[in-house]
Amino acid sequence: MFTVGGRNVYPAEIESALSAHSDVLSCLVVGVPDDDLGHVPYALVQAATSLTAEALHAFLAEQLSAYKVPRTIEFVDRAAARRRGQGAAIGRARRRHCATGPQRVICAR
Repeated sequence: MFTVGGRNVYPAEIESALSAHSDVLSCLVVGVPDDDLGHVPYALVQAATSLTAEALHAFLAEQLSAYKVPRTIEFVDRAAARRRGQGAAIGRARRRHCATGPQRVICAR
């Protein structure tokens, strides 16, 4: 769990909404630091087709509150699903976001 502007956000809820999209093979959502809101959702997504971040944002906007829709979606080639020992993957994603901005990212907001 992480907070966005003082509101609790559960990554599993966002991951469930992402997984409902037919082109999403796997996903992982983490909270990354934000100067204004404390944290914001950041999603790693493995897609079956050439899914766009814009299409995924539109899909999620229909299912989630606005503050729960990931600000950043990073498309990855390998499975991004939550599993045992995932701490290293989450740490790498957060460090990459904080240091240089994420790789292969489309920000829709």
